[in-house]
Amino acid sequence: MKLARFLCAILFASVVISGCGKKEGVLGIKTIDVDFRNRSVDMPAGIPVMDIVGAHNIVVSDTFLLVLAENPSGFLQVYSTNSLGYLGSFCLKGRARNEFHSASANTDQVIIRDNHVIPVIFDSYSDPGSVDYHSVLKTVDLTASLRKGSTVVLSSNECDMYTNNDILLLGDDFDTRFEYQMQYEDNEDTIFRHILYNNGRKKEISIFNRLMDTNTKKKYLPYFSNITKHPSRNLVVQLYERLDYLIYMDFETDRFFAVHGKGTISFDDTFESQDPLHSFHFGDVASSSGYMMSLYRNGDYTLNTESSHLIMNGSVMAGTYEHLPEVLIFDWGGNYITGFRMKETIHAIEYDQIHGIMYGLDRNDGIIYSYDLKSFLN
Repeated sequence: MKLARFLCAILFASVVISGCGKKEGVLGIKTIDVDFRNRSVDMPAGIPVMDIVGAHNIVVSDTFLLVLAENPSGFLQVYSTNSLGYLGSFCLKGRARNEFHSASANTDQVIIRDNHVIPVIFDSYSDPGSVDYHSVLKTVDLTASLRKGSTVVLSSNECDMYTNNDILLLGDDFDTRFEYQMQYEDNEDTIFRHILYNNGRKKEISIFNRLMDTNTKKKYLPYFSNITKHPSRNLVVQLYERLDYLIYMDFETDRFFAVHGKGTISFDDTFESQDPLHSFHFGDVASSSGYMMSLYRNGDYTLNTESSHLIMNGSVMAGTYEHLPEVLIFDWGGNYITGFRMKETIHAIEYDQIHGIMYGLDRNDGIIYSYDLKSFLN
């Protein structure tokens, strides 16, 4: 009996010692390895359908194609997806409640309420990155604006955008929302937060056990991301710009899991400083009831293919060529569906699920391309 107790004690001690030597994993949620890298097929050349000076984002909802552009006479330009005909310009520059200093849509979110199309737009009061940078989140009733012939703003809410908050409304108003908050401080222990507001009550969502190891003082670098939401469900997906990760957060079922690109660096590895030309993974996102698609720039196709477009004042590096992207498509269960190797330089995408058309925006030239996905997705 004494020998048995002695052996049990030795076994327990060895388990404790081995456990102490093992570092805790970064992600506190289930991770699924998915093989989605280098599986894309060629996409036929896009059809240029619009040329809009200063266009920086596009949004599709119902039968509307919304173009956000640096145009003081209307930051929001509206077109029909049925005919691509021009319907009107809204969000004029000014200081009135229904006017804007500048307009951006960092999540491309549109709310459908009482059959009205309501895009969520940020009105920014100073340059991003400045100390006094802040925004007002405004909901614009596009349906009423088209009928009235002028911008109808339903609500305005101040946002502390200096922390790079990404915001998604989960209900009918600002009190029920999801926020991803980031701090740009070197050696900061609390770099990001996933926060759920339910009727004004705040709850932090625990996704990570600890920070990822890095070889740089800029510990925040791995956590830049884009977020999107299912059009009719409180299901949010976060796609990372510098790692092959998608994090699914279903606030209706409290199910949280991560999709990781098989064979690529994981959160449990060490993040190393990357070549700025080849440092981006997931980019702009488009969502529909069945699919979620994202620009992707970490496949061999992008890394080895240059477009003919020379950037002289771009965000990558002056005097360099851009690299052609892929578009990867997933469903809302985390399954990889398909991917496309693009022939054009595009920086933003949107999907028209009524007509089966994907739109791509080249911000350098203001060109919007259309791509017919019906044969691919059917």
